[in-house]
Amino acid sequence: LSKASPDHAKEFTTAATQVQDRANALDRDISISISSIPVAQRTLVTAHDAFGYFGRRYGLEVLGVQGISTESEPSLAAIESLVALLSEKRIPTIFAESTVSDRTVRAVIEGCAAREHEVKLGESLYSDALGPAASSAATWEGMLRHNTRAIANGLGGRG
Repeated sequence: LSKASPDHAKEFTTAATQVQDRANALDRDISISISSIPVAQRTLVTAHDAFGYFGRRYGLEVLGVQGISTESEPSLAAIESLVALLSEKRIPTIFAESTVSDRTVRAVIEGCAAREHEVKLGESLYSDALGPAASSAATWEGMLRHNTRAIANGLGGRG
């Protein structure tokens, strides 16, 4: 942009620095919140595997009921495998995304209940879209803060 509009180079540089500073502060805040989750509960289970990047960055194991695709239906074996894992690890919360039906997530919750392990449905996470215009998740920063708070609180940490 500075090459295309040299008269505004200083403004572009200032704006870029401000965005980078906000991104760095957000990264630190997310790290602090996620690190408050007990290590044994750092497993994020969502309707589909849209949070792999987030998990790699902040030390969460990420599992999707439907895998990567939001179009595919999980097999009974895949659901049973997740039920066994959540029950064994005593994971307290599973999440659905705002753009995906929570039907398969509810099947996992029911399966855990049958094994006498209560799993709650956490707050809806934003993965393929920002939150509604009037919400605190309407910006990239707000969306990440919302997801972090929901995940940390749901898994036993402090969001």
